[in-house]
Amino acid sequence: MLRRRFHNLAVLALTLSATPVLLGCGSDDEGNGGTGPNVSAFVGSWSALTFEVDGTDIVAGGTTITFTFTETTYSFAVTNDTNSVLCDPGVTSCGDSGDLGSTSSSIIFDPGTVDEVTFSFNITGDILTVSGTVEGSPVTATFQKL
Repeated sequence: MLRRRFHNLAVLALTLSATPVLLGCGSDDEGNGGTGPNVSAFVGSWSALTFEVDGTDIVAGGTTITFTFTETTYSFAVTNDTNSVLCDPGVTSCGDSGDLGSTSSSIIFDPGTVDEVTFSFNITGDILTVSGTVEGSPVTATFQKL
């Protein structure tokens, strides 16, 4: 169930399927909990401008999503999830946190666990775009840095 997975992951968030544009080049730091060369680029708080699950933008429907990233952790908060896309049924606000890893082109939520999910990311100015798949559902999101 997608909302359960997001709730457990605290994903879209990001988090977060459009064609990803990769940031730079260079070696990746593969491995659980590793931080790639671009990790500092997404450290901070981000507010969702769009958050599409299976092609439906839940932000356009009034849901708000905020992610906060450190170099090794993430947290998120969801409010007004009236369709229970990210929160449990009947719950309109939720959030969670966990460990974060990265490579030069990916954000890895809960690395090394059964809940591990990887999203491709691109940052242009103060806009973060992420895309990936959660339990077979394509997820794409754009966030603006706060």
